[in-house]
Amino acid sequence: HINQAIAEFQPDVIHAHHNAMALLARNAFPQTPILFLSHGIVPGLESPPSIDTGVAVFAGVSEEVATNLSQNYGVENPVICRNGIDLERHYPLKEINKKPENILIISNHYSNEQLALVQGACGVLGAQLNMIGLQTQSVWDTETYINQHDIIISLGRGCLEAMACGRAVFVFDHFGGDGFITPDNYLEIRKHNF
Repeated sequence: HINQAIAEFQPDVIHAHHNAMALLARNAFPQTPILFLSHGIVPGLESPPSIDTGVAVFAGVSEEVATNLSQNYGVENPVICRNGIDLERHYPLKEINKKPENILIISNHYSNEQLALVQGACGVLGAQLNMIGLQTQSVWDTETYINQHDIIISLGRGCLEAMACGRAVFVFDHFGGDGFITPDNYLEIRKHNF
């Protein structure tokens, strides 16, 4: 039934994430224009497809990603298509505490060394640490968890969702980090997709 449903479905545009998905989509829909959106410079799935699939538009979520597409893969004129978030879901439900009491890590990849570093900082602050993501607890309603915490530690979309909820945001994940996002450094950190 799935193959028949796919055969009968004719999309106007394919919005592909990851090179393997772009290849599968091209195979299923040989004439449909593809917008390939790269979310980062790693892992390898974020690179363009290894064979010419006739992608109509290449895009990256930040200046860093667009530059990577251009310089390392020869993509001409990649566009920037920043991560969007649902502001009907992500908005402040309460004020944050003046002295941080609860800190949340949003991550799918966190090393024991990084976790120990954050746990040590939470111990100094006397703050409770929680974590959501593939390693611990995968959740849909991130806004519920974000709004229960004063500081959010994440990267990428997690930072955007946390800022929309009025939380203090610290950029730190398995690739390192940029520290707290402030009005003074926001535009620079955004160039690297937080």
